[in-house]
Amino acid sequence: MKDNLIQSQERDELHQCSGFTLVELMVSVSIFAVVMLISVGSLIVLVDANAKAQSLHGVMSNLSFAIDNITRDLRVGRDYYCGTLSSTLPSSAADCVNGSGIAFTDGRTGERIGYRLSSGALEQKVDDGSWLPITSTSVVIQTFLVTVSGTGSTDGEQPQASLALRGYVSNGIDTETDFDLQAQVTQRRIDLE
Repeated sequence: MKDNLIQSQERDELHQCSGFTLVELMVSVSIFAVVMLISVGSLIVLVDANAKAQSLHGVMSNLSFAIDNITRDLRVGRDYYCGTLSSTLPSSAADCVNGSGIAFTDGRTGERIGYRLSSGALEQKVDDGSWLPITSTSVVIQTFLVTVSGTGSTDGEQPQASLALRGYVSNGIDTETDFDLQAQVTQRRIDLE
């Protein structure tokens, strides 16, 4: 009987030690909730930052494609005209400093092509067509300056064009990202009249 009493006391001690009190359980759940709240908050911030980065990357890729297209066309073009462009593209060549647009003849097709800034977007015009935007609506260009030199047929200079753009990306998310871009293009051959 004494052995049964000892075993019963040991069993009671085991039951008292195994398990959590309500206070211990509430403390552990509270600590777990705080840790999870911080973790989920960090995860949300990371997802938001990734969305912003992806959006910015897509918009900047669009702008980069537009500038690459302009410089590629300029490189094989001729008869650069720098200045203000309206509905009709000028057919003559002219140097300028800080013009607001550029027109030239495409060396491959013979078409007259123009680029200008209008309402925050870069626009392109081919021959007698309409001015069409070539940049995304998420890109707002505030400044488009063109400098052209060496267009004279007797000066012996290789025609060159410099493009400078300044603006910002407004990708629908709470922040805007400023950008400054510059491109320098040298014509592949000297204009011969």
